[in-house]
Amino acid sequence: MVKKRWNQAILAVLLLATLVLSTVCILLLCGTAKRADAQAQAYQAAKQQLDADVLEMKQALTVLTFKECTNVSTSSPVEDVEADTRSNAFSLRESNGKIGVYTEAGSLIRLLNVDVSTLPKTDRDRLAVGISVSSWKELIALIEDYEE
Repeated sequence: MVKKRWNQAILAVLLLATLVLSTVCILLLCGTAKRADAQAQAYQAAKQQLDADVLEMKQALTVLTFKECTNVSTSSPVEDVEADTRSNAFSLRESNGKIGVYTEAGSLIRLLNVDVSTLPKTDRDRLAVGISVSSWKELIALIEDYEE
């Protein structure tokens, strides 16, 4: 009888120890899951910030390229071209077989290294009459589409 009670006590202690260890494991797993979730959120926030920074850098690079007037042969003085680029209205038109970026005043400020002849007819037709844009963002998006 004593031996039976002793066995039952040992089983009860083992069962209690197993229960305590299981509870500790569950708590540790919950803590790990919370930390992983926090790290995933921090990663997402950092990725979004990096994406925004990359977009800002692309826009700044395009603005700098416009201001340098790369690949442009124009008779107007550089000061006039820089003054023209302060406007937010631009147009893309065919220029000697390439796509030219023009200011609202009609000054050529950049030639894209894109042969118009390789574009679909609808794009060639639109470029023949000129594609007007009213913002830097719209201009940059259009340039990126054609340069891809």
